[in-house]
Amino acid sequence: MKLRKTILLIVALVLAVSLFAGCSRPETIAVVTAKDGSMTDTIPFDNYHFWAYYNYAYYDAYYNYYSYYFKTTFRETLDDIYDEDAENPITVNQYLTDSLVNDLKQQYVMLKLFDKYELPFGAEEITDVANYYSSMVSNYGETTVKKIRARLGMSEAEFKEHLRILVKIAVLQQYLFDEGGPMEVTAEQSKQYLLDNYVSVMHIYLNDSYTVEENGETVNKTYTEEELRAKAEEIVDEYNANPSEANFRALTEKYSKDPGSLVTKTENEETVNDYDTVNVTYSNGFLYAVKFGGYSFDVGNNSFVPQFTDLSKSLEVGEVGISESYTNGNNQKGLHIIYKQDFSSKEDVINALLEKADEDGHAYVGTVVEGKLFDDLINGEIDKYDFAFDEKLLEQYSMKNLKSI
Repeated sequence: MKLRKTILLIVALVLAVSLFAGCSRPETIAVVTAKDGSMTDTIPFDNYHFWAYYNYAYYDAYYNYYSYYFKTTFRETLDDIYDEDAENPITVNQYLTDSLVNDLKQQYVMLKLFDKYELPFGAEEITDVANYYSSMVSNYGETTVKKIRARLGMSEAEFKEHLRILVKIAVLQQYLFDEGGPMEVTAEQSKQYLLDNYVSVMHIYLNDSYTVEENGETVNKTYTEEELRAKAEEIVDEYNANPSEANFRALTEKYSKDPGSLVTKTENEETVNDYDTVNVTYSNGFLYAVKFGGYSFDVGNNSFVPQFTDLSKSLEVGEVGISESYTNGNNQKGLHIIYKQDFSSKEDVINALLEKADEDGHAYVGTVVEGKLFDDLINGEIDKYDFAFDEKLLEQYSMKNLKSI
């Protein structure tokens, strides 16, 4: 069975420690009770311990890519505040604890659903487990994996038993969402997701550098922040003299410094502006479309600077605004003049976004919708239970006490 690449839930962050000398390992980490009173169950401590070290290895290996999660130095400042701007700030250590607790709740109900639907676990799934294990060895090194097993007191076979959970989650998702499945995503659902979450804008990007001719030579100059804003206001005045989308596009051609949105094509061996082509890109979890002079993108999931996103979200259709200035990675100051378009009228853009698929043929929009539907399902299942985690054990085996691999 070919596992889905895009939605497989890998249970998240990092906790737990190896056993103290002379102490026996706890049997359970939580008691689970159905709210209708029909059953009481437990979550084994071994589950908690296993996923703690599984994720420890992952984040340790890829720390340089994930350090932004903590806003502090990994493993050295866990008593620091995770997000100082939060309404109720918590430490990094508490954030990690809460994350794994939530993951174990999700894992618990997903396995319940796997059993409810009587899904298969045969030779192909066992091969997938072996592939997961081989991937860990390849990514982290055989020595590291052996050290993890030693911390857990597990043989290779016992370790692989826990990896079965990942495969069961993938099998569950395939059953629910593949063609003919009970939760298969429809074209209407995908389109509605775009209509609910995407915006279309044309924009003029201005930075603080410009050139002038002095004494027959080209001289580089720099606007002050005040001069840059004054320049933007002049352009807006030029737009207001003829407030139309066609005029804004003409001003984009005239003033914008954003090469990413100024789409061109070759015609009769000349490079000319291309006003019709829609280019769709998926990068780092961000799906967006480019049409001459602007972007169509998810206002809740993108990699644009916040000033661009915030203004795009706040404008009314047909309205023009100037973003707050910001500094890019080259220490250039910049700002955007944005014209908000009617995304729902951009059928060519909507269709291009819906058609964009990965190498396995899974449409990116459908995959996003699938993930949201799956999250809603799992959260609904979690609400059917009361989970009582042992707070003393969570503290005793917290990230701060984790023994390094």
